[in-house]
Amino acid sequence: MYILFDIGGTKIRVAGSTDLQSFGQPIKFETPHTYHDGMEALMRAIDTVREGRKIIAIAGGIRGPLNHEKTKIISETTLKDWVGR
Repeated sequence: MYILFDIGGTKIRVAGSTDLQSFGQPIKFETPHTYHDGMEALMRAIDTVREGRKIIAIAGGIRGPLNHEKTKIISETTLKDWVGR
């Protein structure tokens, strides 16, 4: 199972693929303002999408500029609690 996610300023989307040719129906929900709540919601969505299947790879995007190492958000006006994480 391959997982794709997008964390936007208002919505998070998570979808899965078994063959990298097509994705199933994405799960969409409002982006929590706190990082902790956002990560919990993302993990629940990933668990739902994978339906017990082994995850081979995960890729995604997130709102806001990242540091040089691409390990954390350095500036963000909407998701302020996500900065530095």
